[in-house]
Parts: sequence; structure tokens; C-alpha cells
Amino acid sequence: MILLLFAIATGFYWKITLTDQYSWFGEEGDIAGQVLPWLHFEAREFHHSRAPLWDPHLWLGQPLLGQAQPGVAYPLNWLLFLTPVRNGLLSATALNWYFVLIHFMAIAFAYALCRDLGRSRAASLFAGCVFGLAGYVGGTDWPQMLNGAVWAPLILLFLLRAVRGLRPALSAGLSGGFLGVAWLSGHHQIPLYITFTVGAVWLFFVFEKLSVNTAVLRLALIGFAAMFLVSALQTLPAYEYGKLAMRWVGAPNPVSWNEKVPYSVDTQYSLPPNTLIGILIPGVKESGDPFVGVAAMALALAGYALAWRDRALRVFTTIALCGLLLALGYHNVFHGILYSIAPMFEKARVPASGIFLFQLGLVIPIASGFDAFLDAESRSRWKTRIAWGTAAFGLAIWTFLLQHALANKMKIEFDDRVALTGLLALLVAGVLLAFAKGRIARRHAVAALVILMLIELGNDSGYAFHPISNGHRFPEKFGANADIADYLRQQPGSFRVDIDENELPQNFGDWYGIDVLTGYTASVLSNVYSQAFWTDRAHELFNVAYYLSKKPANVNQVQVFEGRTGIKVYRNPEPLPRAWIVHQATLVSSRADASRLIQDADFDLRRNVLVGAPVPAMASCASDGDRVQVARHTSGSIALDAELACDGMVIVSESDAPGWIATIDGRREEIREVDGALRGIVVPGGRHRIHLSYRPRTVVWGAILTFLGITGICALAFAKAGR
Repeated sequence: MILLLFAIATGFYWKITLTDQYSWFGEEGDIAGQVLPWLHFEAREFHHSRAPLWDPHLWLGQPLLGQAQPGVAYPLNWLLFLTPVRNGLLSATALNWYFVLIHFMAIAFAYALCRDLGRSRAASLFAGCVFGLAGYVGGTDWPQMLNGAVWAPLILLFLLRAVRGLRPALSAGLSGGFLGVAWLSGHHQIPLYITFTVGAVWLFFVFEKLSVNTAVLRLALIGFAAMFLVSALQTLPAYEYGKLAMRWVGAPNPVSWNEKVPYSVDTQYSLPPNTLIGILIPGVKESGDPFVGVAAMALALAGYALAWRDRALRVFTTIALCGLLLALGYHNVFHGILYSIAPMFEKARVPASGIFLFQLGLVIPIASGFDAFLDAESRSRWKTRIAWGTAAFGLAIWTFLLQHALANKMKIEFDDRVALTGLLALLVAGVLLAFAKGRIARRHAVAALVILMLIELGNDSGYAFHPISNGHRFPEKFGANADIADYLRQQPGSFRVDIDENELPQNFGDWYGIDVLTGYTASVLSNVYSQAFWTDRAHELFNVAYYLSKKPANVNQVQVFEGRTGIKVYRNPEPLPRAWIVHQATLVSSRADASRLIQDADFDLRRNVLVGAPVPAMASCASDGDRVQVARHTSGSIALDAELACDGMVIVSESDAPGWIATIDGRREEIREVDGALRGIVVPGGRHRIHLSYRPRTVVWGAILTFLGITGICALAFAKAGR
């Protein structure tokens, strides 16, 4: 069965598995411009035997685990990163199979859930395919979101096992452990929705008999403890970083950790009620994809009509209804109440993604309806009613289309998938009616329904895969400008470049391993964002040596290279080096004051440094003999050779963030935030080797807690097995 499910996923995504004419990531948008550069950078770090904890190429350096979305902590990504790279890039083939594997996991996990609740193999296969290939899972391209979603069936599988008393402690631990894995995936949105759902299900069982069931309460605590421990490798660094960062959420300005995401953002990303017809018709979507299909909904209705007494079906129906109401966002007053009072709920910011819970909740009703309808012993009238109702829906669509065509003088002005939905509804109705009347065998009905379902889902998931033009399997804006990257790599020393984002993707730096001043990220450290990084003075301070565009940004820039695409490389006049030495400090009370003084032309950036209290002690001497150079620079390590005429401070033009430690000749030394965002180390006179390395405690503690969580779950398994 596993091989069959994998074959279905492979065949369903034939465009990217059996041909080289399409890609799932395209030329434009978030996947091409943000996600792929992250994945390429992380893979290069793996191939250099380094954990990709710090990205030095964007925004003066950013913590990757803290940002969460790059998915550094997710084990499936590690397998991707270990695949071969060529010219520093993952292969398009590996990325395509990675995408398919995610969907295969979704199908397989939903199949396992249905089988564990007693559904037949055929019903479980059907429901698993609907979960893994339709709607949110089928229509979402962001892997960091998909990777969190696919674990939901296993989370609920083991939760229900625990409640049923099947190795309850172990099952509760596994449920929480898989929820922890969902949090490791990167993006917080779907894991947050799943966590609220799991909490609600646990509460239902705790108070099911109108009194506290202490046994179930203990199991719930085991589950959430396992979730916290297993997820810690991702959640602890993200929590630390979140309090230090500004996050873009769709509002006019980024927000800090202590600021709620404005409800106007939730309003913008709510699922419009008029798109709910998209549950049955592919392509009708906005902010979220509600599609399930006619075949699946007909069988879900059969589940409600023929198997309502099943307890699991009722639980999943509640999940589905709550997910649907959640997706409506501001159209549902209770969503606003949750936004106002539920901790962390507002950070999800996209109510329409709650449609995932609707589709998750349909898994068991679909499988139950499949088995109940195809039970030859059952003679319920609901079978013919559902079959005729499905036929009536198909006829209604064709009637509407005919009226529309006649009103427009036979001009066809609608998505052809609407007509296909009508046809498939009639075919599904024919299969259901033929079986209900005893005209076809069960195995023939199963085969026909699965085939019709896959045809139907194929007009939603994968329907809009991007055709590859001119043989370029990666975004052309990156590949066409490889000569510029080659030129920059040949230039001596450490430096940054600024780019014209209208000409080049902002994450050009991650793609090619070149330090770029800014970048297209979901968030940025507050100290960096508080600086006027677009000004000439900031460019001087931040070691911006080159500007990439088709025309210069100012008259002082000198063209030094022109690429094949017409984009030119301009040299900036006299930027500060990556590291330099000062012997004078000026006290400032805030980053805003620091930013103001940096822009003051009378303030000497090369000889003076802006610091908060207390002002470090430095000696005043002739600085002609001062020397500092970068001896080695990797993502998480910088080695400097310095020679100072007297006590001073070495300034490193890298963002100051927790986790960086400095040593001078092997002795630990404090790193100070200077010039609003950079790192400063007080260094005594003489020759020294300064070493900066990224060793964040939240990552260390997170790894320890994750290991303890996994070990604890294994201990529960072995303890039970040994009895």
C-alpha cells in the first residue's frame, strides 16, 4: 500500500516527476525569490559541514533558526540539503521530488489515521488522497507551511488512541511529539491552528462527562509536554529572535513582538463567503483554497447520513465545521473574540488558512461515507438520494452554463473547470447510482471513484505548475546574472553590495553567497531596521562597496563592470571596511539617537563610535599604526588579526545579535552593540587574534530539550514493550 500511495503521488504530479517541462516554484513570487535562496544557502552550509544557523548574506546577518521559516530544524529538509549541489545550488530534480514527498507523506498519514479508526483500505486511500492532494495541502506551494500541515493526521491518530486506552501514555507522547515535529517545520501558522485544535479536542475528552477526567487530563499534559520538548530546537530560538525583530505581516509597517498584528490584516486575509462554492469547483479561491471536490463531498455527506453514530466521525465533523468558521475570519464574530483573548492566536494573521482544519476534519467523514455507501448489505434510501443530489448538482451547473452561453451569444467566458465539475458530478452520480442499484461490483465502483477523484483534484493541485521556458529550470533573473556574481566573487576583501530590486531579486545574496545589504525576508532584527540603511552614510558605515543596477544611484559611483543582461556594477567611493579600529566613543541614549548622528556629516564614522552606557575605557593615541583585517569569514565564524597602537575598540560591520561570542587570544571578551546595530569589542594595545563565533544558547538548550523529548517518547515505548 505504501508503494501504491507513492505511485499515486508520483503519477499525480507527473508534470514535475515524469517531464522536465514544469516546476512548482516558478519565476516570480515568494517561492522563487525567498524560499529557494534559503534552501540553496542551507544546502551549501550542509555540504561545508556547517549547521546553517546564521545567514551572513542579508541584513548584516540574520539568525536562520530564529526566523523559523527557513526550516533549519526540520529533519525532512536535512535530507534535501544532503542531496548533491552543483555550482552551489540544489538540483531542480531534488526540489521536485522533495515537493512530491511532502504530499506523499500527507496522503500516507491520512491513510494511517483512517485505517487506525477501522476504515477499509480503499476508503482510507480515497480519503488520504483528498487530504494530500486537494485544498490547502494540494494548493499551497510554501514548503515551510506544508511541512507543518502534513503531521496533523498522525497527531490526531495518537490522541484518539490515547483516549481509547491503547498504550495511552505512549500514544499521548507520540501525539505531542508529532505536534512538536510540526512546529519544527518552520512556519508557525498551521502548527498554531493545529495546537489550538488539539487543545480543544483534549478539553472535550477531559470534560466529556461533565466532570474532570483526571486520567485524560494527565494524558493531555504528557502530550503538551512532549510537544514543548520536541519543538524546542525551533521554538526557543524563534521566541528569542521574535522579541528582537520587526516582522512584516501585511500591514503598512512591520510590527514588533509586543504589538498585535492589526485586525485589518485578518480582515484582508479572511476567506470570502462567496468563495465557498470553491469547495466543489476548483479555482474559486482567495487567500485560501477550500476545494475538496464533488466526489469527496458526496461521500462525506454519505458519512453523515449513514454513519453518524460513529464517535470519531462526530469529533472530526466538529473540527471541520470549526475550521470552516475560522476561515471566514472577520465574517465570524467568534474569530474576533479569539483574536482578542487567545494567547498567540493573532500571530497566525491569515484566517483563510483555517480552511486546512475543514479539510482535515473531512478525512474521517469521507472515509466513513465511502465504506457506508459501498456496503452492499446496506439498503438505506440515503444512497439514492445522495446519488440523485450529486446528479442534480451536475445538471444545475450545465443549465447555468447553457443560460450564460445563450445570454452571451454562445461566447464562452468562464473557467472551463466549471464545465468539467458538472461533467464529473454526473459521472460520480452515475457510479454511485449504479452501485446502489446493484448494477456494478464494489471493486469497479472503488476504481471508478478513485479515478474520478484524481481527475477532479488534478484540476486544482498542480494545475497551475509553471512551464519552463528556454530550458531554464530555475528563475531566470538569478541565472541570467551569474556573470555579475562571478565578477563580485573575484574582488578582494569582505564587502557588501546594494541592489536595485527592480532589476534583481533581493535575495541574490543567498542564491550566490554574496553579502547584500538588505533582503526579502519575513522579518529583520530591530536594531538593523532602525537604521536609515538606504542612505549614503549608512552605505559607508555598512561596508557597501558596490551597487547593482542599470544606472547609478548617485554621481559619485563609478561603473566597473557590465553583465550580459545590461545590469552594471558601480563602485561606491570609500566605504568603511568590514572591520576597523577606533579610540573614541560617544554616548547615545537610544538607537534613534545613534541613527541621527550617523547621518550627521560632522560625525566621523571612522574615528568615533556610538555606544550606550557605560562608555568603554579606551586610550587616546596616534592611530597610524592600527591594523585589522579579516583573516577568515564563514557563516558562523569570523577571525580577525588586529594590531593596535593603544587600547581601543574593534568595530565589526555585522549585526549585533544574541549568541555571538568573542575571544581575544583565546580569552572571552564582551561584545557591545555600537553604532546602533553593529558589534564592538574593546581590545588592548598590541597584536591580537580576535575570534567571533555564533553559539546561541537557545539553540543549545533547544537541541537538548528536543533530544530529551524524543528520548522520553522512546523510553515510554521501551518501558511498555518490556512489560
